[in-house]
Amino acid sequence: MENENQKINRVRLFADLAVFDSPRNELTKSPVAFRSGDGVRFDVVLFANGALADCSNMASIVFEILDIGAVNEPLLRAPTALVRKTVSAESLDTELDAEGLAAGGAHFSLELSSAEASIGAGDRYLKICAFDAGGDRATFAAGWIKVFDDYCAELSDTPANSANVAQQLQSEISAHETRIQSLEGDVEDLSGVAAEHALSIGGLSSGKADKATSLAGYGIADAYTKAEADGNLAAALAPCSAQIAEIRQTKLNGGALHFANGKAANALFNIPATFSLACVVSDDYSGTVATLGNGVLSASAGVLSFTDGVDSISAAGSAEQSNVAVLIVSPTATKLIVNGNQTNG
Repeated sequence: MENENQKINRVRLFADLAVFDSPRNELTKSPVAFRSGDGVRFDVVLFANGALADCSNMASIVFEILDIGAVNEPLLRAPTALVRKTVSAESLDTELDAEGLAAGGAHFSLELSSAEASIGAGDRYLKICAFDAGGDRATFAAGWIKVFDDYCAELSDTPANSANVAQQLQSEISAHETRIQSLEGDVEDLSGVAAEHALSIGGLSSGKADKATSLAGYGIADAYTKAEADGNLAAALAPCSAQIAEIRQTKLNGGALHFANGKAANALFNIPATFSLACVVSDDYSGTVATLGNGVLSASAGVLSFTDGVDSISAAGSAEQSNVAVLIVSPTATKLIVNGNQTNG
């Protein structure tokens, strides 16, 4: 230990078989830590349940600093050895006692040079295991330590550094050029696809019908126009209109309504005491229009008249209007109304 004062960093570590906490530096009473690239010496004292361990049967000690990922990283982990050193049985102080411990003694000491200590900064895992002659292992320490970054930088104007920088830049430029060529190929492919879509869209646009207000505007030439449809409909209904007019004029011609005890013959509904009958006859019609019990509504050359066997009512009004009439029958009077004029019977 003659050169211990030459070390910037020194760690005195008590490793106990029964303690599962991360190791501490007994010199600082804090977690083990050192800076990457700084030479460091570890003075290690082995304990078993708080008492100095018996090292007489130990064949070797393996000291490791591992990278097992971040502290909170989930299992499973993939350990990588950053430092591994083996201490032989001959290098162990098997005679260490309480007096030697109080004087600063240790079971073994090992040093990491600056090169050996130049490991990546971050949370690292330290293990100290003892092996006997049969290969059985006993782990005295296993836990987290801290390696701090040294933040050392070299001058960038040296020829070697400049060459390295130029080589790195050239590599990055080549990678970017390759990527650009790939992107240019993608752009060319996309341009071709866009051109195909443009042709398709142009074809659809030229083939579509423009907005119009007529069938001819959409190129439909074999369909009826509104005017043609209206004309055809009117022509089809014209005969019906004439037939309807004829039915209106002749429907009651020769017809008869028979009443017996207040009911129409063969009917299930009551005829009210007062009722009316509207009729239209042709101008040239002569004959019975309707028989109402003892009464007869008749026409002579289109002129309507009514007689009930006692009273007789003739149409009033001009001849050309006397063929349209309403006959009203009540218990007290009978009226024949022609063109708004009435005659009481």
